[in-house]
Amino acid sequence: MYPEKTPIIEAYRASEELGTVGIKTQLVVANLIIPEEQAITPFFRKRREMQEKYLNEIKDSFPSAQMLKVPMFEREIKGLDMLQRVSDTIF
Repeated sequence: MYPEKTPIIEAYRASEELGTVGIKTQLVVANLIIPEEQAITPFFRKRREMQEKYLNEIKDSFPSAQMLKVPMFEREIKGLDMLQRVSDTIF
């Protein structure tokens, strides 16, 4: 999910619904996080601050799940080279 209000609500609802059939949420993925070192303009600093607030909300909404944070890359995650880069970054 993106670290924004609506995706958090949607993911929480999905998690609750899956819980009714015995499927527990064990991992949540926060995607498109602006890297701290890239938050150098006022716009991106504000967006990063907003994301930090929502990352805390994600932790509170899914207390028993691990959170995997995927940074925003300069281009779309498409193709084997970008998949490898994402893998190298998050693992």
